[in-house]
Amino acid sequence: MQITKNVKPRDWTQRKLSGSQGLSRYARQAQAIGIEIFGGSGSGSLRYVDGPEGKLIVADIDGHVDGGDGGSLLSDDGLLRGEF
Repeated sequence: MQITKNVKPRDWTQRKLSGSQGLSRYARQAQAIGIEIFGGSGSGSLRYVDGPEGKLIVADIDGHVDGGDGGSLLSDDGLLRGEF
């Protein structure tokens, strides 16, 4: 995850920025041990490739996790916005 630099300071508190950096760190750690953080249809899971039959779901993630193609565009206000 990369923190976008186009977000104006008034839109983010230091706490939110710190939380997003933590999520990015956890995603890198998961990837390093072969775990994928998967989100789709409002649910999330941690998955591990253990063979040709599909990824083994090793844990469900509590809370809403949005998936999608991850597309983004710059909006009229100059901010990067996802899938609109």
